[in-house]
Amino acid sequence: MRHSRFFLPVWILLLASVLIVFSANAAQVVLVFDNSLGGATSLQPLARSQMLVRNMKTVNVTQAAFLIDTYDIDQKDEERLALYSNAGHLLVNTGHNDLLMSKKNVFRIQVNLLKADAYLQPYFGYKKHVHIDWLNETYDQQSRTDLIKFLDERGFKPAFSGITRLRAADEYVNQLYQQRKKLNKSVSMDKLQKAYVELLVNDMQVQDAYASFTLGYSPIHILTLQENDLAAYFMVALVDELNNKGWQIIPAEKAFTDPVANTYGFFRYEANSYWKSVAPFIQDHVSYPRLIGNRQSEVDQVLRAYIPELLQ
Repeated sequence: MRHSRFFLPVWILLLASVLIVFSANAAQVVLVFDNSLGGATSLQPLARSQMLVRNMKTVNVTQAAFLIDTYDIDQKDEERLALYSNAGHLLVNTGHNDLLMSKKNVFRIQVNLLKADAYLQPYFGYKKHVHIDWLNETYDQQSRTDLIKFLDERGFKPAFSGITRLRAADEYVNQLYQQRKKLNKSVSMDKLQKAYVELLVNDMQVQDAYASFTLGYSPIHILTLQENDLAAYFMVALVDELNNKGWQIIPAEKAFTDPVANTYGFFRYEANSYWKSVAPFIQDHVSYPRLIGNRQSEVDQVLRAYIPELLQ
């Protein structure tokens, strides 16, 4: 009896190699929260922070990182900082009026970092980690060199929040939700939760598949979320689904001391270039997109599948 040869397509072989990597290495991820200490929305700020901390504790997130801009902080914001710090989470210095950092004035950035450093010193969760998108994105070599020297001399620790391909997508969804709430229109929280979780978990799955194939193992990833109502509401469901997919949530400091997750802190690599070689689907010049931009259609597609009324 003759046996015909059977050849698997190349893409299946590649996928199989990635799955083997998955089985040998549990995917690890750190949670980072951007736009921390935001104002009132459908939740009051302190209530939102309390819910977020409580829900992270429920799913054993022992140390997330909160990016903190100390400009215009009031007494209630100080309560929230203390809440995050006392719960074991990491406070990361992003300066004092982060908007000024876009001006690429190195002296001004230094002054703002020192102002924020003095403000955050009393909090146990602050360990002199700093996060400056500008340092990671600029092509001005002299300014970068001057700022790195300043950081080293002052004992600061660069802490970049890594690549999250759909970064800002969760804030876009939150804005749509807030608009409906203001108009007193109903929202199916169950369907909204499913859309939120699917968007973020699938994004991490794609990122890890690329990174694992390129590096030969699953590196530490960083999932950057917005500190908003949806994060507070859906944290348990998000972490549960990540766990179901084989992800392990690890303390933030493990990523900031990792040479792959924090290449700039170790090798002075520009993370834009580095992560584009690891995950070639990244096409933005800036690794930290603030606006949803041309990724909106991808997000809208998921929303239409689960909760189309959010787009009406």
